[in-house]
Amino acid sequence: MQDAQVNFRPARSGDAHQLSQLLAQLGYDTEPARLEKMIYLADSDSELITVAEINDQLVAVMSLIFFDYFPSAARYARITALVVDAQHRNKGISSELLEYARINAVERDCVCIEVTSSVTREDTHAFYVNAGFHHESFKFVLPIG
Repeated sequence: MQDAQVNFRPARSGDAHQLSQLLAQLGYDTEPARLEKMIYLADSDSELITVAEINDQLVAVMSLIFFDYFPSAARYARITALVVDAQHRNKGISSELLEYARINAVERDCVCIEVTSSVTREDTHAFYVNAGFHHESFKFVLPIG
């Protein structure tokens, strides 16, 4: 990073409004109050919500969960959200967050990290492939509400 130092820290309930704005850049309409509650309830043994700041401005978020995957009898990590503010993309922040995810997955004895991405985000797909991910399965969703 040439411009300014990027600092990573756990998300706090007070970040909810800014996180809602970041998630909106991915097309998610999330209520800050709901995010605040989710941050408050996050258990670091099963979920990490990490933010990146530059000059005390929140510029990125990554949510990472850890779970046992029954079919392979192994522990997995899954990135459930990773977004960098449009003005701060292509500066290495996502790569730093992926490395943070990898370190935390290793610490929790995970065998892999998986991530899903909208079929329309081709640049994002290329980023993950360049980071070492490979396409392994399809995701099917059944809305229930």
